[in-house]
Amino acid sequence: MSSSVRLAFSADSAAVAAPAPAIKRRSLTEAFNAAAAGAPPRQPHANGELLITEAFIAQESLEKIGKLLRTEMKGQFEIGPAKDLGRAMAKTKEKGDLALNCDFSRARVLLKDLNQIKKAIDIFGRPGEATLGKGADAMTLNILDVDNTFSKPSAKKPGLCNLDVKIALPITLDTGEESYHICEVQFLHKGTKAVYEKSHKVYEEARSELIRRQYFENAMDMAGCPETVRNLEKKWHASDKKYNDLMQKRGDLNTEIAAKLGLDTLRGYQPCESRMPKSLQCSM
Repeated sequence: MSSSVRLAFSADSAAVAAPAPAIKRRSLTEAFNAAAAGAPPRQPHANGELLITEAFIAQESLEKIGKLLRTEMKGQFEIGPAKDLGRAMAKTKEKGDLALNCDFSRARVLLKDLNQIKKAIDIFGRPGEATLGKGADAMTLNILDVDNTFSKPSAKKPGLCNLDVKIALPITLDTGEESYHICEVQFLHKGTKAVYEKSHKVYEEARSELIRRQYFENAMDMAGCPETVRNLEKKWHASDKKYNDLMQKRGDLNTEIAAKLGLDTLRGYQPCESRMPKSLQCSM
């Protein structure tokens, strides 16, 4: 069934076609203004099924970016599988808003040395309008958010060194309406790929333990029997220790590979102003 049509049922259960409620979409200008004000990136709406459909539409533009990046940086470009709705909803429980999921459509660029990484930071190092390619093949990218842990370490991602960019890619809907979909592109040293995949599995295990710890905490609040509370406290402390141990393991894995590849020498790297995107400006 088309996304623009729903079924309305009459008293005798006969189904008739009726227009679906219009979805209010955030404009790209509104997205730019919010980014310029420092707000986190948000999809133009929070309809999960449509966001997944639009992620597939955006893949074509993502593939074009990949082609330009292969020419510009000689990096290895990989498009990941689009995120399914179940995974998105699980993350939404933490963030509280499905529109904050900006990696339904995602890709990563594997760079072979520090010079390529510096070039990526030069081009994608801040929110704004960046240009890839030349002449008829040139493409303007609307960068809404940048997380550069090559240059600036993150307490939330200990030891991790990468460049995480959220880009608003233009899409045309089946109604002919122009909109956009925010995609994620990550830049990392190719030598970190295997370790980061292992590190991410440790992180997922830690997230599960965090949920378990929260369960014990909630149970303690509701328990009336002192002995039950004491038993739950023991389980909470054991879960808390396991969570912290896993997060420490994750940080150690990331820090070790960063030092091995010399990525720690990029701390504080200042990008070349001549290559930087035009900065975001609020518009009325």
